[in-house]
Amino acid sequence: MINKLLLILSFILIFSCSSKLNEINYKEQNNRFDYTSIDGFKNSLVEHFNDDLNRFDKSKLQEITKKFDTNTAYDDIIKNNSHEKFITNNPNKIYVFINFLLLNENADQVIFESMQAYLRYLTKDKVLR
Repeated sequence: MINKLLLILSFILIFSCSSKLNEINYKEQNNRFDYTSIDGFKNSLVEHFNDDLNRFDKSKLQEITKKFDTNTAYDDIIKNNSHEKFITNNPNKIYVFINFLLLNENADQVIFESMQAYLRYLTKDKVLR
């Protein structure tokens, strides 16, 4: 009986620890990119793909704008949890949106998810290895 109890407790311990290993560290993932300047941001994207043009469309980086659009309700995008859709529909606004998010506390997950949406845009129609 004690052996079965120890076995069950061992499984519980193993599975509870393994679930923590599968959690995404958003802050660490967000550090893959440089948000301090538009050129640094573009360079970090190129580095992310190892400048492999078979993996992403580098010409799309030229479309990124750094002009803040006062007509866009960024707060509403965050509140409505529509940030991925926003980036999918407005990929050129990724830099401005991320910099807006950096002004907010606890935005790491939204930054990560927004960047994932942008990376999908860059890799659209590309063969990923």
